[in-house]
Amino acid sequence: MKDNSKLNLEELLQSKFEHHEVNADHVWNNLAKQLPASHNAGWSALSKLAAVVAGVAAVSVVTFFIFNDDSFSTPVSQQNTELQQEENKSSTNTIETLTKEIEHSTNNDVTNHVSEQESRVTHSNELENSSFVFQEREFQLSDEMEDLIHSNSRNIENKQVVENRETIVQSSHQNVELTAHFTCVPTNQNELRYFLFAAQDGADQYHWSVSNGFESHDQAVAIQFDEEGEYEVSLMVEVLGERKTELQKVKVYKPAQLNAVNAFAPGFDGKNDSFDVLEGSMNINSFSHFTITSSTGKVVFESTHSSVWDGKLNNELQQPGSYFWFLEYQDKEGARHQAKGKIQLFAE
Repeated sequence: MKDNSKLNLEELLQSKFEHHEVNADHVWNNLAKQLPASHNAGWSALSKLAAVVAGVAAVSVVTFFIFNDDSFSTPVSQQNTELQQEENKSSTNTIETLTKEIEHSTNNDVTNHVSEQESRVTHSNELENSSFVFQEREFQLSDEMEDLIHSNSRNIENKQVVENRETIVQSSHQNVELTAHFTCVPTNQNELRYFLFAAQDGADQYHWSVSNGFESHDQAVAIQFDEEGEYEVSLMVEVLGERKTELQKVKVYKPAQLNAVNAFAPGFDGKNDSFDVLEGSMNINSFSHFTITSSTGKVVFESTHSSVWDGKLNNELQQPGSYFWFLEYQDKEGARHQAKGKIQLFAE
């Protein structure tokens, strides 16, 4: 592509050298050879500078020829030769000056352009390697902020656990029928301590009520009664607004006990004339078999309805000595028990 600045300069020189012996093409060719070729990067500024410099040079040359017009018109060959040499020298000096200025301007533009590109590359590399790039920057949170984040996380986790537990409870309640059934078992009958336990797990509410005035809201309850007897125990269970109540009568008593004496003397003084195996006993409803044997194993008494032995066999008083007894009985709960002991028989 041909530069417009060069074209304008060439036309200007040809118009001024039109009536002179100095050939304008000669001056222009020498000038054009020294002008730098156009560059893509930064050529706009360079072309403007070249046009200004060329314009100044052209004005200088034209002025020179105008003021020396007479010397050019002299037909003397020697004078033309000298004038041509001076013009060539002046053109050469002007071209050298223009060349230096253009080269200096070109070098500066190129240098500035290169420096600008290098600066951009350097800045880009610095950004890539910078520790302040967002992707590689490490943030440090304050202790208060970390505690707040962890607290929120724990609250969310706890809420999720509660929701999951409620979901499980609701699901289990849908599959299992609500019940208020409970059990009452003795833990220490001699001290009348009992244990109450509700069969329903995970109820929203429990309410125990005992006829002796005792109350509780736990699933499992330990209670101690003041005395033996029969008590009413009530349990109310509530799950998701649904309630059920159960009432039981509980017999509270100490375990069955036998307090048989270990000696008796029939016909001695009218006192302690017989042996009653159930005398002083506790919480025995009935017996099924009572047997007494001698030290040799002979059965001297046997009964299914009487617990008293008078010391006789076939209405005949037995010899003083040691005898052994054996008893089978049932307590208040109907449980069967066995007991045995030794009795000493004394005679008058």
